[in-house]
Amino acid sequence: QITKSLNSLNCYNLNVFLKLFHSKVYPVLSYACELWGMKEMPEIEKAHTMSLKRFLSVSVHCSNVTLYADTGRYPLSINHKLRCVK
Repeated sequence: QITKSLNSLNCYNLNVFLKLFHSKVYPVLSYACELWGMKEMPEIEKAHTMSLKRFLSVSVHCSNVTLYADTGRYPLSINHKLRCVK
């Protein structure tokens, strides 16, 4: 929905997308991660990477490492593990 809304407004700014993702989607994906954060959750990483790929209009076969490097992001599991340690 975020991608569709931004496309309808002709807004293709990555920073705006990341701000909306971090404020609207990330809290849902990281709910109670202090309890389960040390486990690998590929579904959460897939939701993160697929939303980035959809916004950037790249192939689903694009490397996640390349995707993270181009956007300056890193896997959400790192944040989850940090929250567990804190």
